[in-house]
Amino acid sequence: MDKEFTKLLKYCENNGLKIVFTDSRVLKDYSAMNPEAAKVMGFPDIDNNPKTKEILIDKTLPEETQINNLKHELIEMRLMNNGMEYWPAHEIALSEEKQPFDFTVPMAIPMVKSGKKWYKSNIFKKRKVKKFKQSNPNMGIIRG
Repeated sequence: MDKEFTKLLKYCENNGLKIVFTDSRVLKDYSAMNPEAAKVMGFPDIDNNPKTKEILIDKTLPEETQINNLKHELIEMRLMNNGMEYWPAHEIALSEEKQPFDFTVPMAIPMVKSGKKWYKSNIFKKRKVKKFKQSNPNMGIIRG
């Protein structure tokens, strides 16, 4: 198993995520799926239990593709956990899935205490995202 893949799996374990390698039929034409995207996409076959969040990955794909898919799902999930909607998060994940994964960024924005109040940390910088244009919402589904 690739060293990066091992490190990604450990990161998932440390963040309470369970990675499930499954058949492509279970994924219904997706190559991977995370719980945040599943809620938006109406994907029924995923465990949304907060204690055992699952990311499903097609076990038939080559390891390099599985690594990129896992990075995509983690990036997408991080952004959605922190309030971003699915399509912008998906576009950012697509543009960054082949880049080195940043293991220093948590899965959710940490809260910072200032005096007696708690605030969300500004760990994520605002990013400009090109608008996704789709003429028919039922066509051209991008694997998430």
